[in-house]
Amino acid sequence: MEAYNADNTGTGNSAGYAGLTISALQTYDSALVPTKLTIQSADSVTYCIQSTVGSATWKKAGPGADIVTGACP
Repeated sequence: MEAYNADNTGTGNSAGYAGLTISALQTYDSALVPTKLTIQSADSVTYCIQSTVGSATWKKAGPGADIVTGACP
């Protein structure tokens, strides 16, 4: 996530995490499993990404957030 943010040097709403996709993340880490990862939101300053395996869902809601149980809003 942070490498994408650093490399995405557009302007305004096209910079930062904007335009983030699972495919884009796979260029940084090919071990990502797209069927187990969802980007719920991403803009120039923040994001919410979640993973569900079985009945457990975990999320990370922004660059300063911890990974915690639950789904993105």
